[in-house]
Amino acid sequence: MLLAAFLSTTVGSAAASAQALPPPVAQPGESADDARLKRVFYDSDEASLKRNPIEGIFRGDLRYADRLGDYLTDAYLAAERAAIEHDLAA
Repeated sequence: MLLAAFLSTTVGSAAASAQALPPPVAQPGESADDARLKRVFYDSDEASLKRNPIEGIFRGDLRYADRLGDYLTDAYLAAERAAIEHDLAA
C-alpha cells in the first residue's frame, strides 16, 4: 500500500498510460500463424501483468502500479493455472 501511494504521488496518470505497448501487427512476409502466435504472446503478457502488477513495475510498466497483486493465495494459484491452460489451448 505504501508503494502504491508513493507511485501515485510521483507518477502522473499520463506517464503510467504511456507504458502500454501496442498490439503486434503482421509484418510483410509473415504468415497468419506468425501473427496469431505473436497475438497469443501479447495477450498472455498483458494478462500476466494484470495478475502480477509488481512484475510490471520492474519492467517499467506502471499501468497497474496502484495494486500489489494477490500472491500466494489459492485464488492466485488457480488463476495462474487457468492462464497456463488458456495459453496452451490457443
